[in-house]
Amino acid sequence: MELEQHLAYNVSGFVPFLPRNKYDKQAYITPEIEHGLVAERSSSSKKKTEEEPISFDFAVLVPIKGNDKRNRPIDPVDEYEHEYEGDTLSKDDDIVLNDHETPVEQFIVPENDLKFEYPDTNVNFVDSWILIWIFKYQARFRLPDVAIDSLVKFFQQLLMDADKTRFKDFLTSLYTASKLLQIGKQSKTYTVCPSCNTLYNTAEVVAEERFNCTHVEFPMQPKRKPCGMELTEQVLLGDGHKRQPKLLFPLPSLKMQINSLYQRLGFQQQLRKWTNRYIDNGMLADVYDGKIWKNFLDVSNVPYFTPETADSHLGIMINLDWFQPFESSVYSCRAIYGVICNLLREVRFKKENMLILGLLPGPNEVKLHKINYYLFPIVNELLEFWNGIKIPAAGKNIRLALICCSNDIPAARKLCGHVSALVSCHRCYKTSNSNGNGNKSNFGGFDNMDDWFVKKDLEEHRQNAEDWRLCKSEEKRKRHVSSTHVRWSELLRLPYFNPIRHLIVDSMHCLFLGIAHWIIKKLWIDGGKIMKYDLEKMEKRAKTI
Repeated sequence: MELEQHLAYNVSGFVPFLPRNKYDKQAYITPEIEHGLVAERSSSSKKKTEEEPISFDFAVLVPIKGNDKRNRPIDPVDEYEHEYEGDTLSKDDDIVLNDHETPVEQFIVPENDLKFEYPDTNVNFVDSWILIWIFKYQARFRLPDVAIDSLVKFFQQLLMDADKTRFKDFLTSLYTASKLLQIGKQSKTYTVCPSCNTLYNTAEVVAEERFNCTHVEFPMQPKRKPCGMELTEQVLLGDGHKRQPKLLFPLPSLKMQINSLYQRLGFQQQLRKWTNRYIDNGMLADVYDGKIWKNFLDVSNVPYFTPETADSHLGIMINLDWFQPFESSVYSCRAIYGVICNLLREVRFKKENMLILGLLPGPNEVKLHKINYYLFPIVNELLEFWNGIKIPAAGKNIRLALICCSNDIPAARKLCGHVSALVSCHRCYKTSNSNGNGNKSNFGGFDNMDDWFVKKDLEEHRQNAEDWRLCKSEEKRKRHVSSTHVRWSELLRLPYFNPIRHLIVDSMHCLFLGIAHWIIKKLWIDGGKIMKYDLEKMEKRAKTI
């Protein structure tokens, strides 16, 4: 048994833990997509689909106010913030809609019947540790499923030769091993329109020979027309040609991820450690010392974060960032991920403690408000957690609240609905200065400090965002954001979310890569104030911090 434990828990190059969180398997385990309900915006086909799950290989798919009285000036909106295409209305026409049509754009997604089962922590298989080691090995070295399937078969043959009696029931394939350990069924997968980012039920899309996007962005326009983009393409597989979606949006289950974390030994104790911190009075050292953490209220209007609820009331911080999955080609994907603020900083940002909320497909960046299609199902799950969800591994109801968004400025605007480079600060009404001669806008001038630092009003922001959603044409949206600098964000469906206070200042890009870099480069180095010797001395001191 000592040899078995040594093999199971000692693989050079990584620190093992419980069976891989299922969201980490996304790149390695082919997802199984069950047939769900027909998408509300789907094509006219009403074919009945088979009940057998459909599998897709991602490797094949990827390459192919407070102060209304202040009479704030209306600024033009920069081009980057408004890349609109299509017709505009010269006047409002009365349009008769069908029963299934809506007068404004709705960022809803179709139902998905895929149900998740919490893994059985008492797997009745004495040699399951061998399978766990194999899956860890796959995750560590990023090996394809076909290689791991061969490895499972090799282990089965090797163990049978060593002790046929003991290993006569050892599993013979990756499929049976995944089924036993309940690995690989932890995300819903939607088909994405490459043009407008509308999400569809994948089972319905692949059931048709050719499926075109039927989304209409402005149903009230006289010249309205559906997107029309074809969502599938024909690919060559081992058993012949087959139509598959061009883009997929995998949505890992937040419930399953939270349950996996609570399965870890000592995880709940880690969540409670913040209650025993000692910080000098008045020192702001972490999120726990701020007003949001101290004053955040739950549905009963009582403090949400308390020592008594330290391991059951979770606060998360989310980030939206891009990454390049391939070294040999330019292909940009984005991930929405989060960390649990209840965990102390030294463990909070470790990979094994990350929550993957969604993986946005490439190859191009999602534009403007289209990110709301991806946020909609994420917000649905966050709403469930706000009311409390029974997590088996925790043995009690767990609640979760989104209390912080930490992003660079472009991502922050997308997530929280702030618009325009003319309003760099999302917390006050200060806009850029311009002399009207075509010079670049700037934020100089400190002679009006009292008028500058006027805090934005949350209710005004929410109302402006809702008004944007109700705009019936592109032209009206342009005028609306020119005057309010606000657009709709699905995060506003969270009753507690404050897009003004919960969005933090991007200190890395602003202070370190921005202001500090400018001072050192322009003023000190270019100005001859410091030399190479001084820079080397500064670097040595920085490494000791």
